[in-house]
Amino acid sequence: MKKNILNNKKNLFILLSGIALIMLYYILKSVAPTFDFYGNIVNTYALWVGKSFEWLAGLAGYELMFDSANGQIVSATGTFSIMNKLAVKFYLIAFLMVFVFPRKWIKSIGVFAIAFAALYILSVLRFFVDLAFREQANYLYLPLIYTGRYLVLFLILKYKISIHPRLQIYLEKINELIRDKFQFRLMTLIFMFIIAFGLMGFIDWFLVVQSQGFVDFLSQWILGYSEFLLKVLGYNPVVEGYQINLERNWVYLGTPCLGAGVMTLFAALVSIIKSDWRNKLIYIIIGINILIFANAVRIVAILLHIYLYKIQGDLIEDYHGISNNFFYILVFIMLLIYTRWFADIKFRKQKTA
Repeated sequence: MKKNILNNKKNLFILLSGIALIMLYYILKSVAPTFDFYGNIVNTYALWVGKSFEWLAGLAGYELMFDSANGQIVSATGTFSIMNKLAVKFYLIAFLMVFVFPRKWIKSIGVFAIAFAALYILSVLRFFVDLAFREQANYLYLPLIYTGRYLVLFLILKYKISIHPRLQIYLEKINELIRDKFQFRLMTLIFMFIIAFGLMGFIDWFLVVQSQGFVDFLSQWILGYSEFLLKVLGYNPVVEGYQINLERNWVYLGTPCLGAGVMTLFAALVSIIKSDWRNKLIYIIIGINILIFANAVRIVAILLHIYLYKIQGDLIEDYHGISNNFFYILVFIMLLIYTRWFADIKFRKQKTA
């Protein structure tokens, strides 16, 4: 009995520690602009990456200069900012994944160093895309770079599980729960999510823009929810086209932010689960509505964050990126709910003898 109690306490400690770390991260992100702590980190990192890019681009034959005062790349083809494209959050996530409940310190430090180098290289490649492939960047190269970042985190996760017997036990239990429904293991499912990320980028940044009617319809649906939520909270927003305004603060709902790729991914994953087609159809409709409403909540949260903390435009991109991760977690949770409960609901009328 004592052993079971001890195990339960350990499990509770791990769960509460994870929740505490997540809360601490978001609290620091919220208060950082006040103390400019986060801004200093971003500026320092931007200087490293910007100078590296300037040097490498020079070797490749491009004439450009990194303006460290403004965080901009100045070249003959134009000027663009790197501040909203640094993806600093991936370094923090990688650090937490490696060093929370660490084992094999030397090996773990080596893993983090490799992950840091990979993310650094991907950041530099990100700017080469803006420099050399402006037109193609939005629908081909950028999704590949984003997929690469998530693959780095995926490999860290696999490493973490490999050195923690307790995590291996948890993983096997989860595999037992989903094996009957999906025919593959949890890590395979996560890997599919990551690969699908590139496909979602292609959908969001290329296919959706071909249908202006669909863009208009979905934009007004999402912004209508956002306007309603802000009014419930006591604010007076104004929707103008694809933009929602709160006094002098605003959030623009671009085509890639409509969430069409995420909704496509959700519908595709539900469709491959073994269950009655009625269950799939009903749940896909429910899930898409949940994702649309969650997108509206995301817009409200970002706009209020800008409004309350007076966040600079070049820093809000990281908050936007963090909110994107929430949708992937939400889709994953909804899939688990479907496989564990909704798929077994009987919507057909039972024939009576």
